[in-house]
Amino acid sequence: MNIFQSNIERALLRFGLPIFLALLISYAIVSKSHFLMPALGSLGLFVLFILKFEIVFPFLLISRSTLDSFAEIGFELGPITFNVPAGLSTFIDIAGLFYFLGLITAKKVVLFDRVAKTYGIWLLLLSIWVWLAYRNFGQEGLVGVREWVRLFSIFAIYFLSLQLANLKGYKYLVASVMLSLVVPLSMALYQTLFSATTMRVQGTFIHPNAFALYLILCIGLTFWTLKFSVRKKPWFFLLVLELFVLWNTFSIGGAISFSVFGIVLIIKENWKKTKYIFVIMMMFFLVLSGLVLSELGKKRFQELEQTPRLQEMIKEEIVTNSLSWRIVNWKKLFQEWSRRPLMGYGLDTCGKLVSPWKNEAHNDYIRYLVELGIIGLIPYLLLVRAIGVDIWKKYKGNKDEQKGYLALIVFAIFLSWTVGAIWDNHITATAFQFYFWAILAAI
Repeated sequence: MNIFQSNIERALLRFGLPIFLALLISYAIVSKSHFLMPALGSLGLFVLFILKFEIVFPFLLISRSTLDSFAEIGFELGPITFNVPAGLSTFIDIAGLFYFLGLITAKKVVLFDRVAKTYGIWLLLLSIWVWLAYRNFGQEGLVGVREWVRLFSIFAIYFLSLQLANLKGYKYLVASVMLSLVVPLSMALYQTLFSATTMRVQGTFIHPNAFALYLILCIGLTFWTLKFSVRKKPWFFLLVLELFVLWNTFSIGGAISFSVFGIVLIIKENWKKTKYIFVIMMMFFLVLSGLVLSELGKKRFQELEQTPRLQEMIKEEIVTNSLSWRIVNWKKLFQEWSRRPLMGYGLDTCGKLVSPWKNEAHNDYIRYLVELGIIGLIPYLLLVRAIGVDIWKKYKGNKDEQKGYLALIVFAIFLSWTVGAIWDNHITATAFQFYFWAILAAI
């Protein structure tokens, strides 16, 4: 859709693009000359984004699943690391803002629902803790700015996905998310079948746990497509491949999150349609048997068997495996939180700045408790609740069986994320968050 059809819109294009171009070229000249070509390329992509939004935005969305492999490529501005994934997020933020302005000036329909408003209010509140991070840690506390921009990019993805679903229909958006699977799945299959050095596959993601969470989302969409597609064999084959790869992540947290996902479907599935119950049971069997029967899976469970008693872990800080490490880490973070219980230390300070081990919390709720304090944690919990309630209402109130079941799939993925966040860093799994908020917009 070309939103620039009148003199007002063309004026925005004439004035907006030169400003954007001047900023890019100025930065390229001031910093390093080899940034000039990427800057000009970004300008060209920016123009296409505005003029061909329904093509370029899905392309950018699809490409995000491949970019964690390039996380080491970039530069640093003080404590802030600006890498390739961050570049894509920033580009979407800027281009999305111009697209929004174009819609406003063209007097076109702009979708902005209750979830978007709730998330937007949460972002505004978080600016307090961006300032608090800088006040407490000076220049190092500027990491809060980067984190706020990252969270804003998720908001931008949701807003733009709403507009895309309105333009092209929700199935177009779901198809775009599913196309993001092609490269990560291909890479994961290669790692599984041909790489002798890869013990736990991670595809193009930065860690097997993050990849497992993303796979659960894709499995949900594949199962939904299988359920309502006329040609079922290709989708059944894809589902088996996804389960096979999820098995080879050897992610215990991923297996638990997948169990949450599967339990939701089993509870709500129509038991008269036994073939779908069979498919869900098959999914459980393939993933869990992979953990139980494989050598690496057995090794991981044997490590868990060596877990000391809870009292010993907390009192003596005994670490024997990933579970005991998490519990001791949480204890130390609680001790740090007790020094600033109300307002915390500031956004994105938990890991390198607050943690005695200089490590992430591996629990989103404890992380936000440390960073935002009790006062800041409550709005986050209210945001999570609002999302869950909204999805459930979409499921219960939808008369379209196909779209209603998609809402159920999204609800199951939502629970996988929020329950899994008890033991992992799911809020910082940016690729998953992009795709989750995109399909949330689809329903």
